Amino acid sequence: MSAQLLSDPAACRRRRSAALGLALLAPVLAAAASYVAPPPPDAVVLAGTDRGAHADVFLSKQTPEEVRAFYAAQLGPLGRGASDYQALSPVILSYQQVLNILMSRHRDLTLADDLRVDVKWKPPGNGQAQCAGDFFRELFSISKLQHRETEFEALCKQYGYLQNAYFQRVPDPQHPGHLADADKVILARAHDSLGGSQSRALAPSAAQSAQQIGALALSGHAQEASALAAQLQQQALKATSGVTDWNAWVGVLRQGDAVGYRTWVELPTHPSTW
Repeated sequence: MSAQLLSDPAACRRRRSAALGLALLAPVLAAAASYVAPPPPDAVVLAGTDRGAHADVFLSKQTPEEVRAFYAAQLGPLGRGASDYQALSPVILSYQQVLNILMSRHRDLTLADDLRVDVKWKPPGNGQAQCAGDFFRELFSISKLQHRETEFEALCKQYGYLQNAYFQRVPDPQHPGHLADADKVILARAHDSLGGSQSRALAPSAAQSAQQIGALALSGHAQEASALAAQLQQQALKATSGVTDWNAWVGVLRQGDAVGYRTWVELPTHPSTW
């Protein structure tokens, strides 16, 4: 180290800080270098994917437009894939380049292929504007009952993408050792604890009971009809007590938002790692 640096403690601190920064950054750089292109900023690897270690799926909260712009800035304009909801980058490593790398490593040459980034997203579904999907069904009903339509519209605008999102995979509580899409786990838990499944299960029996009440009333059995109607009302109140919990169902939306992603990106790993 030069005499100037030795005599300048601040310079020494800056040098040590820079070295530490590079050391901390090294794992990130190494991870990025293992793919043919960098993952989108803040993207996460989809858990449970098994693609022979030759590609990983990343999930991004960025919109498809943002992800495509990210790759276009580095690789050039993306082309249309097999559908209107898929985009492919230009070839990053050609078949021959991959073949040469594999030959130098004495690996399976049949794996050689053109390598590029594959971006996918889901099309807006029917009823997107009304937010009629599984995350919104109960909230929509509550908004009508409690006159909270304006609040519902705001939630629809913020979380509506969940109807057409990709979800991280999480441990499946019904099948230990397996993974399940997080939205299925969240919604199943919500319906069990908040009464959504009970209210839907009650619907067929309620319709049948209503017919019985009508038949009893028409046949002159008014007392029996009143008793059955009271019983049906108690069942409905019990089943819907959780369904009408607005704040709890808003919490379900937030849980979904934590593990929901707008864009799916498949990144091949670099052939030198195969």
